[in-house]
Amino acid sequence: MKIHQQGAALIIVLVLLSVSLVIGMSGMSAALVDERLAGNYRAAALAQMNAEIAASEASSDGSFDEAMYWVSNANAVSSDLELSEWKEIVRDKSYMELKEDYPLGLVDEGVCDSGDSIYSRCLYFPVIRGELDHYVVAMGAVEDEAGKIIAESEPIFLKYEYGSSGDDSGVINEFLDNLKKNGGFITTFTEFDEDVINANGKNAKEWVSYISNANQNGSMFESDEEFLSFINILKDSELVNFFSGTPSGKLSDYNGSIVVVDGDFEWKGNQGDFSGVLMLLGKGESGFNYNGGGNNEIRGSILRIPYENVEGKVNFLEPNIRVNGGTGDFVFDTSVIDGLKGGGDGSGNSDGLLSLQRWEWE
Repeated sequence: MKIHQQGAALIIVLVLLSVSLVIGMSGMSAALVDERLAGNYRAAALAQMNAEIAASEASSDGSFDEAMYWVSNANAVSSDLELSEWKEIVRDKSYMELKEDYPLGLVDEGVCDSGDSIYSRCLYFPVIRGELDHYVVAMGAVEDEAGKIIAESEPIFLKYEYGSSGDDSGVINEFLDNLKKNGGFITTFTEFDEDVINANGKNAKEWVSYISNANQNGSMFESDEEFLSFINILKDSELVNFFSGTPSGKLSDYNGSIVVVDGDFEWKGNQGDFSGVLMLLGKGESGFNYNGGGNNEIRGSILRIPYENVEGKVNFLEPNIRVNGGTGDFVFDTSVIDGLKGGGDGSGNSDGLLSLQRWEWE
């Protein structure tokens, strides 16, 4: 019997090969897009880190505390800095435009050279508006091998003020110094049992390694009265955002500040990245509840200080910390802690000096 072959098998094989080729090309294209997205995200994160490095460098530069420095060096070259919306004007400018438009300010790109990329760039310059508004603007960027800017940060505004460095600033500064010296990423004021760290998730148990103790041995407070006085100072200080419970909105809205929550606190995945010091005083069962969705970055320090005041006697309680999900990127960053300081020495006298009051991300 004769079999008449008409090439159907060949056609089917060619169709299957074509489909496989299309699927393979689509997968390769998706992989390339993912790689580029990851590279862009890393560059953007590095640019923002460079801005924070510049802001930290500026905040530690003692020359900005001297009133005469601003008279001779503050950048008022362009009239747009006198406009009420000057911050929006700065935000609309690129890194290179800021560098070119305000050349008389202090520009020091070299402070970023010690990072993990030789293409890191950052700058900062002072701005004076009238007689009262004193700011330092910091910004970061990342270049490619050809010297082209491939990522840049949002600007950071450092606000300086006269005569606001009173007793609260001196006490808070001393506390922040002790935190740097004795603390860790998460500092508790009593010995903790690892069992109270209720950790669910592949990475959540790493929280135990983030926690350090600063119990009532005089390492931070010499007496109950000193601690209670410190809490009252926090409530009234302009350097602090004080809340009775979890703040509304995102915690990232309060970047560059000391945030105190006088109650239980729930960190959800939509809080955003936070840079500053977070102090949690709540003593309820939920305590500090971290939901790791979103894997937020937290730079600075967290203090977990549940306590009760019984007729002037302070009892520091065992900290409740519940962790669900991933841990994110947590960094005990002393430069962030330094950036939160006011200019006071505790004497209540400013002696005509300007002092750094806050970092602003808006």
